[in-house]
Amino acid sequence: MAAETEFKVGDYVRARPGFLGKLDHDLHEPMAEHFGGRVLAVEPQNDYILIRLDADSLAHRTAEDVRLMDEEGLDPYEYAFGLDQLAPAPRRDTEASYQAAVARIEQLIDEQLAETEGEYEATFERQKQELLDAFAAHLRQSGTENDAVSRQVSSIELFLDMAFNYADVTTPEEYTPYAIEEVMLDVMPRKLSADREYYVRLADTCVTYLDWLGQSGRLRDAPKVLRAARAAAKKLPARAMDPSRWGISKTLMMGMQDEGIDPTDRQQLDAYIARYNTGLDLPRPASTPPPPSPPPRERFAYGRNDRITVEYGDGSRKENTKFKFVESDLREGRCRVVD
Repeated sequence: MAAETEFKVGDYVRARPGFLGKLDHDLHEPMAEHFGGRVLAVEPQNDYILIRLDADSLAHRTAEDVRLMDEEGLDPYEYAFGLDQLAPAPRRDTEASYQAAVARIEQLIDEQLAETEGEYEATFERQKQELLDAFAAHLRQSGTENDAVSRQVSSIELFLDMAFNYADVTTPEEYTPYAIEEVMLDVMPRKLSADREYYVRLADTCVTYLDWLGQSGRLRDAPKVLRAARAAAKKLPARAMDPSRWGISKTLMMGMQDEGIDPTDRQQLDAYIARYNTGLDLPRPASTPPPPSPPPRERFAYGRNDRITVEYGDGSRKENTKFKFVESDLREGRCRVVD
């Protein structure tokens, strides 16, 4: 059995005949007995060898394998074996065939991602409509007139779309103070073209909506989210009217509004855009000096849906939780990421 401990990084190996691998959910992988490749890591003390699968091995990966591995957080290009499960073997592929096999797996991953994103958007649209219907029913029960109900529901639909598209928030449970601030104090001022009165009404409606979510138990941390929303509502109208906060599209739209340009008149529109692009004789609203920038927030190297494990000051842990669910705790120093 001495050869079992003589593997080193860079060696080429194959699974011993008859070997059946196992996934985390205890389902055997018959294709694993055909696996082989180059050794990436050797840990004799843990009876563990990690190999980079070769082209012949990757050819056994199906679209369903890729989907399952993505759900399990596993790398489709690698496989772990025990020391007694491998035998020395010559390389079976070339670098060109290996790269072609990797390209095939990447295509499967891209296709899986596109399918997942489609399901993600469909789920959001369904949940959004359920929320809008429930919010409308709440407004009617509280005596709000039909015209006002339609207006407020339309505003909240806009809020939900912006939270989804720019802050990656799909459900009320995912709202954090940071997501609220991002939508109300960055996205809305930058994207929406309207007058000050509209922003005042929009800010009030957002607070009404979030307050209703909190009262109905749909927010994870209602007091903090509501405090952030009320503070943002006070700042939104002024920030949205500050030209230094506008994006390019909004700057164009607000400039046309100030000049009385009819956006449906192609001749007027083309002339205005030409002046804007050349910077000649284009009236622009006076800009107020921007307020001092707040200290930058700590940036974490995680996507909102990445799974991590965190440990709190009292020793408790949240295992394999999504980053977005503990983001506020991390930023406030109540927990730390652990391996």
